[in-house]
Parts: sequence; C-alpha cells; structure tokens
Amino acid sequence: MSTTPVLSNREKFPFFLRTVPSDANTVQGIVHLLSRADGNDSKICISTKLKIDSLNWGAADYRQGIHDSLLAPLECKTSFLVFLSQPTLAAFLDAVAEYGDACRASSPSPSPRDRLAPDGSRRLAELAWIGTDSWSGWRFRPADHSLLNRSVIIMPQTGRIPGFADYVTACGLRRIPSTPGCGNFAELPTLHFVSDAVYAYAHAIKAIQAALAPRNVTPRQPPPAPRVHRDQFKFYNGIDGPPEYSIQYYSFQQARWTTGGTYV
Repeated sequence: MSTTPVLSNREKFPFFLRTVPSDANTVQGIVHLLSRADGNDSKICISTKLKIDSLNWGAADYRQGIHDSLLAPLECKTSFLVFLSQPTLAAFLDAVAEYGDACRASSPSPSPRDRLAPDGSRRLAELAWIGTDSWSGWRFRPADHSLLNRSVIIMPQTGRIPGFADYVTACGLRRIPSTPGCGNFAELPTLHFVSDAVYAYAHAIKAIQAALAPRNVTPRQPPPAPRVHRDQFKFYNGIDGPPEYSIQYYSFQQARWTTGGTYV
C-alpha cells in the first residue's frame, strides 16, 4: 500500500501516516531490536535491501563486490537475509549462483561461502531467509527452489476493525483527484501496522536463532501493549494492532509455502 502527498497530511489524515510503513524503516527497526540486546558476541548477520542497492552491477569487480557486500557477512554461525522486494531477491539469487560456481571451482577446500551453493547443499542449517508476504504470491524460477528452502515469511492475520470504514469515508477520499481508485474503497483483513510488524519480524528471528544457537540468544522482549485487535477503532501512542501473524516457511520438496505456526 502506498499513499499520495495529499494523504500524508499529518493533521488531516493521521491514520495513513501511522499505519503505512516503509521498507527501510521496518528493516531499521528489526536491526535496532536485535543489535541492542545481543551485544558483540551475537551470531546474527543481517543483509538488507539497502546494501544490495548500493552495488554497481555492471562493474568489473562484480563477483568481489557481491562477496564483500553480501556473502562475507554470512560467514558467521547463523545468518539471516531480509529482502523486501522481488527484484532485489531475484538479483541476489543470480549473484549467489554465479559467485557460488566460481567459488567452488577456484577453492581447493570447502569454505563457509560454499554453503551458498545453488544446489542447496551444506548450507541449509546455516542460512535462514526472512521475507515479506509478497513472496507468497510470487512464482519462483525452478532454479531458485533449493536456495529458498527454509525461507520464512510473516503474514498479518487481522479482522475487520469496527469504525475503520467510517473513518476512511469521513476523510473524504472520493473527493481527492490525486488519489485514483479510492471510489472503490473496500476494507480488507490484511492491514499492516508498523509497531506490530517490526516486533513480529524480530521475534520470529529470535525464535529461529534460539533453535539454532540456544546458548547465544537473549530473552525475547515482550510485545507492546495494549492491543486494539477487534476493538473499536482508535489511536494509541504508537501502538495500533493487530497482534496475530502467521509464520510460513518455504518447502523445497513441495515447492510451496506452508504455515508453521502463529505469532501472537
């Protein structure tokens, strides 16, 4: 979901400013929550869209740049990749495939980087992928299935919020020329909320890390409260529901997303 400058008016339309997160802010929130608690001995590595966008894909040192910016951080015990767009993920998969082949051909002995081989061997216990719900509707190429094994997405599970439709209607969206499509407004049970989305991602990463490295994980921080799920629609100080998210993983054998549980 995106908004126009008209809808970003802080005084007139506070809802749209509060509940439409940007990818960059979400990533920064995740990194902040993890790095603040884990200290210098953390085994978590996070590679984000921000690093990928800084690469010059046409440079002569293409493979070295891929390694320095993306693959080198993954040489720790437990690694997490946070991708927030389909083109970014596709570009990285291409880079891993090309660099991985060259790495295996030139290296006399296996290295941590070899765990990123396109065939998925020797890397499944070392690498986890975190993605947005847009991944679940994307058809991956057959060559990507092994790389995406054990991928994780977190999808918001929300109910209709009483009063929300009346609030949007009261904003007079149908009278804003620069907002096409608002005449067909419909409330969908898939709203994204900033604070809950950031905490759900961070807690999912913590849960995965606890399973892979139980001696090197800090206690989970409690989610913000109170909740407003299924309550009358209103604003709290930086806290807007919903509290429930389903956690899904990508199954290589079945080539589809499977629900593994629900975060509340």
